[in-house]
Amino acid sequence: MPGIPGTPDWTVGDWSKDQGLELYNYFNDLWMEIITHRGSLGAGEVIPKKMQMFSMASYNLDQFRCFVLGSKFLTLFELPEEMIKKIKTDDAELFTLACQWLKFALFGEKTMTLRKSND
Repeated sequence: MPGIPGTPDWTVGDWSKDQGLELYNYFNDLWMEIITHRGSLGAGEVIPKKMQMFSMASYNLDQFRCFVLGSKFLTLFELPEEMIKKIKTDDAELFTLACQWLKFALFGEKTMTLRKSND
């Protein structure tokens, strides 16, 4: 079916790109991988703690940033120095880390690397 005379014929992809939705869709896809994950959260007593972790990392990036930078997080996990630098101010980089951490913490996926113990 032809479009309106004088207007371009766009595909859905063309329109999405024009509207700046590529980054939005990328982060939506990351988050959907978590909320539609078929893995188990584990035994009953850990579920409330995991739900708190999910809530913080999904809905409160400022709190998650404080958690990452102000706890033992950076001593427990190996993160590239460039990522550590970026997460201090870059919410996109921080949300990417949050999704990796949620997959690791909630479902045991190997999305993060624990530092080797020095003891």
